[in-house]
Amino acid sequence: MDQKLPVDTITTETTDWTCKVQLVDKFRPRKSSDSSVHFQTVLVQDESEQQVSIVLYGDDIPKYENLFGLFETYLVSRAKVREPRSYSIRAGTYEWVAERYTIVKAVTNNNRLEAPLRALTKLDTLSFSAIEQQRSGVKFDLLAVVVNCSAIQYSTDQSKHFREAIVIDQSKKPFLFTI
Repeated sequence: MDQKLPVDTITTETTDWTCKVQLVDKFRPRKSSDSSVHFQTVLVQDESEQQVSIVLYGDDIPKYENLFGLFETYLVSRAKVREPRSYSIRAGTYEWVAERYTIVKAVTNNNRLEAPLRALTKLDTLSFSAIEQQRSGVKFDLLAVVVNCSAIQYSTDQSKHFREAIVIDQSKKPFLFTI
């Protein structure tokens, strides 16, 4: 039977393990500099917010495309544990490689055996519709996707530069953001 372990205790020597993690970032698939390797990296963290990168290669990328959802919880078992590669996104001492022996099981609200991990504590997110109700000086995080970004523009006297971006949140409401 697999041992349920936190991220920071799983090493290259650990066998038959399972770790409960939440996906916190998902990067686009990329090719190596010589185009010989097609890979994708996802970043996950456990209950104590210890992070590790999971690397997907080649034909495994489409296999996990619809499975890995942002801020969703998973039980990951038997991924290959290795030292991070030079091109890797370093999130911890090791990185995991999802291969044919790796088991990734989604943890849902209706699963009576496991409860999903709670929302991230590092982010204090706010929807676009609630921005106007915020008091001045209150800090918050926005989780959004940039759908259009303008070229750099300059103020009339050329002393300041800025850029405008249209971003959308999970409700797909657009918001004009000036940087």
